[in-house]
Amino acid sequence: MKIYLCTMYYNEDCMADCLIKDASQWADKIIISESSCTFKMKFKGYNLPNIISGNSADVSHVKIDGAASFVKNKIKLLRHPPFIGIGSSPWENEKIQRNASMVQKDIVNDDDVIIFSDIDEIFFPSMVESFIELIKKYGIVTPRFDHFLHFINNRVVSFPGQPDYSYRVFGIRGDFYKKMNIGYDALRKLGESGKLSGLVKCTDDIYGVHYSWLSSTNIEKTVDKLNSYSHNPKDHSNGVFNFFANPRSDYINDRMHKIGHLFDENGIKTIIDNSYNHVPSVAEHIDSLPLRVIKK
Repeated sequence: MKIYLCTMYYNEDCMADCLIKDASQWADKIIISESSCTFKMKFKGYNLPNIISGNSADVSHVKIDGAASFVKNKIKLLRHPPFIGIGSSPWENEKIQRNASMVQKDIVNDDDVIIFSDIDEIFFPSMVESFIELIKKYGIVTPRFDHFLHFINNRVVSFPGQPDYSYRVFGIRGDFYKKMNIGYDALRKLGESGKLSGLVKCTDDIYGVHYSWLSSTNIEKTVDKLNSYSHNPKDHSNGVFNFFANPRSDYINDRMHKIGHLFDENGIKTIIDNSYNHVPSVAEHIDSLPLRVIKK
């Protein structure tokens, strides 16, 4: 039996390093896809080799030529000056990159295990063995994860969607995987929408942590990701973007500390938790990771 971990990387250097270090304890192969372009078709190059070079894990770096493989930009009408602009297909490009991390089916054995996660969704190494046993029994399983947002001490206690960040990460037995007729991106979106609830086994316990939008240079990385990622301005609080749809660093910094997130959805609640036992690799970086401080 082999264990494959399939994930994708944009610019989350710290999270990539942490995931590789922890996953190297239990995964036989870590497959990470990276594009030379952002999902909005801006060239960025390949940054992952700098992370891989410092790790001894068996990592396969899947390089995507974004200019050749991603859906191209199109001219579109805008509601603000200059009224004509360049539009992209970021969600389609995210799908292309996420699916590119999938292990080839022809090398998978029936008793192998394939785990899908994003780069900032990291398992507790001590919990992987029991997760594997559940996958062997049920064929496909989704784990519950704790959730931290923007800051290492900003714990999410309420979030819209499936409970405990479930139905986003999946573990699949080899024989099930080879019969799948959809990619990981479609599987994840079905899970997020609630369409897999009751159909796919969900763990009772917490198996890892989602470190959402966490970095060691928080504001710079957040602004860069907002400029490059597939989220739309309407997904966030009105003040996050200015009139020309550019992120406002001052507002972002203030809101993240005061409110704990940049989203507009009701039902999101965070608390400051300075005593959480993080996954081992993240705990090693604890002093370099940003802390949320409520400013008066």
